Amino acid sequence: MPKTSADKLKLAKEEIASLSEDYQCRSFHGGVLKCSCIMDLQGNIGTVKAFFTNEVEEFWDVKIHYDHRTDRNVIGVFLGEYLYPYFTSQHERSGCKFKIGQDEHEFCLSTITRIFGLGQHAFTKARSVLVNKKSFGLNILKKGCEFDLLNSKDEEHQKLNYLFNKWFNHKVVPMSLKSPRAISLIENIGGIMLELTNESLASIDFIFANYHPSFEDVVGVTNGGENIRYAPPGNGLARQKTFDTVEELKPFIEQVKPAVISKWKKLYMDEFEYETLFLFSTLSGERDNIPQLAHCDLQLTSIAFEKMHFKSQSMIGFTPINDDGMMIMIWTEGKHKKFRSNEEKLEDRKRKLDEEDVCPGQYFLYIPRGIFVAIPGDTIHAGGFCFGKKLPCPTKKSGINEAKVEYFQNQRLHFTFPMTNLTLEDGEDEDTIIIYSDDRPRFKKDFLPDEDTMAILFKNLLDRHPNFDSKDEAPTSKNSK
Repeated sequence: MPKTSADKLKLAKEEIASLSEDYQCRSFHGGVLKCSCIMDLQGNIGTVKAFFTNEVEEFWDVKIHYDHRTDRNVIGVFLGEYLYPYFTSQHERSGCKFKIGQDEHEFCLSTITRIFGLGQHAFTKARSVLVNKKSFGLNILKKGCEFDLLNSKDEEHQKLNYLFNKWFNHKVVPMSLKSPRAISLIENIGGIMLELTNESLASIDFIFANYHPSFEDVVGVTNGGENIRYAPPGNGLARQKTFDTVEELKPFIEQVKPAVISKWKKLYMDEFEYETLFLFSTLSGERDNIPQLAHCDLQLTSIAFEKMHFKSQSMIGFTPINDDGMMIMIWTEGKHKKFRSNEEKLEDRKRKLDEEDVCPGQYFLYIPRGIFVAIPGDTIHAGGFCFGKKLPCPTKKSGINEAKVEYFQNQRLHFTFPMTNLTLEDGEDEDTIIIYSDDRPRFKKDFLPDEDTMAILFKNLLDRHPNFDSKDEAPTSKNSK
């Protein structure tokens, strides 16, 4: 077969064959790059050639890739999506890191594009996918959960810490057992954070694949939660004691149950009770992408009774289904003061002199897939953030892979763990939600999301509804209902 620009696999294999210890990485404008990613391989060239031969064959064996091989923009998007898991996200000139044999090797994007048989237009489009500010910000949050951002000594992690501080602020907290800051915050509010086992993650995948609620059963949250949809599990699975009823689901609750009971010190009912709901985020033309109004889910009179008589309380929990994770905002009611601004500290002193409540701290918790977080029932919180990939919600007329009706983001499971019969009998629905707000000028911002942090999140993570034109500005209380 003659060599043509459409024969991408042949072009790819020719580029791979040309790799050597003298190979010079080239820009698509003709210049030689300072990068020496191929020359640095030294004696590993043969292994790398074999690795990339398999990679490009796999890439071009995908029918949709092959069918669009000459559409420079579309194939560039596909290349960017294919490379996304390997992209290092250190800066806009970052490359992709692959594990080849026992070692990890990083390659510049120009050379990787050539290795896949593609040219400048595909390179430009792939780079736009990989370094899109919001996907870039999401990747920083994901990678920030993989190690201790603050105390890492190696150069690569110090760069990521620098990027995290440049992209976000101290109010945004990646939740991970590797992060002393995340652990301190969750312990301070009396919460729980678990890294799910592979068996527990398999349970989450199983309930998503087999018991995803149908679109017809999904309900919208009112009362300031217009970005949220929810529903009980589908296909007849019980919302009460959900994970006890199917063998494949049991590993998850077997991991979570002891952690919750240990927080209570003992089990106060005959059995461990809990409720499971699916939650979804979707952009609303009413509230843009600002979170719910600050609220508590459970009856505070019941929580107060539990705290008085048992020195503990019922809890609510969350774990993401979507690979891109979820975000929840919590208010700490003045407890976690380490990161408070001088302005906040001054306001606290003034309020104490007037015997008023101090200004509550607030944090935006990024919870990655594989992490379970539970918070006490009286924790003021808000959800409904929209970012990352959209997944289809099936209808009763089709399976999840064919659904075309509606797409949601940040799919997650929401749990209620009643400690006593009192909260069990209360149940949890919109009638039990307690909304927090204060119209007095001095206290007005206490239970609204911090405007500076929201501006950062809108710029670097959150999607926007087309009804809102000001793309990089944080919504203010004017947008809140």
